[in-house]
Amino acid sequence: MSSATWLKATTLIKGALLCRGPRRITSLLRVLGLSNEPRFEKYHRVLNRDKWSCVLCAKILLVYSSHSCPLVFQSLS
Repeated sequence: MSSATWLKATTLIKGALLCRGPRRITSLLRVLGLSNEPRFEKYHRVLNRDKWSCVLCAKILLVYSSHSCPLVFQSLS
């Protein structure tokens, strides 16, 4: 996965965490203030063209969130 694709994937993850209601690409971008993104189809390609593993995505999200919110995970240990 290229760095540009990774950046778009993390943007979509952040939008999915913040979005209420149906989690469509346009809704995810709108909640992040990117509704006027000139090339929003690139975000669709992130999900359409790559093969995704749900387990791998969950592991990445866990690592990403543990770096973002270390106090939550320290208190659980």
